[in-house]
Order: sequence, then C-alpha cells, then structure tokens
Amino acid sequence: MFSFTHPIHLVLGLIIWSVWFVVLYGLQGVGCNIAPPAAELGPRTWINALLLGLGACVTLLLLIATYRCWKAGPDTPVTEDSQRKFIARISGGIYLLSAVAAAAVTLPVVIYPPCV
Repeated sequence: MFSFTHPIHLVLGLIIWSVWFVVLYGLQGVGCNIAPPAAELGPRTWINALLLGLGACVTLLLLIATYRCWKAGPDTPVTEDSQRKFIARISGGIYLLSAVAAAAVTLPVVIYPPCV
C-alpha cells in the first residue's frame, strides 16, 4: 500500500467521501424499493440503522486516516523531507474535511424516515 506521505492521499479522502455519498443514497433507494418499512416507524427503521452504522464506519475510517497522515509527516524543520511533510499534513486536513462531510451526510438518517 502507499505510504501516508504519497500524493494519492491528497485526493483519496474526497474519493472515499463521494463514493459514500453515492452508496448512502443508492442503498436507501434500493432498500425502499425492495422492502419499504412502515411509515409509522419514522426514522427508526432497519434501513436507517444500516446506513447509520455504515456511516459511522466510513467516518471512523477517515478519522483514522487523518491521524495517520498527521503523524506520518516528519517533525523536522525545513529539510529535504519538507515536501513529504507538506503532503502528509495537507492530506490529513483533507481526510478530516472528508470525515466531517461524511458525518454530515449521514446525520439526516437519524431524523428523517427513509421512504417518505
């Protein structure tokens, strides 16, 4: 696998978030077409429970990547590793932004019923 100082991590967090966005609403649509829950249940349905659990896993994965990128940057002053430090720290920030966005996209499943 790639080191956390590799430039692929500059875009990987946003890719993971965008895939989660598509999966979230895709699973919700498929679940509502295959086995729609009763409207009286409100947001406490199996679809919302599944999506909330998956959303928590994705957010946790992105937060772990944030921590690993932040720690991967060397703590030395300006040296030849300054580019690697820059990539690791910026990647950590992008992973953090992606984790917040993934949590924000997932939170409506706590409030709204899935198939209304």
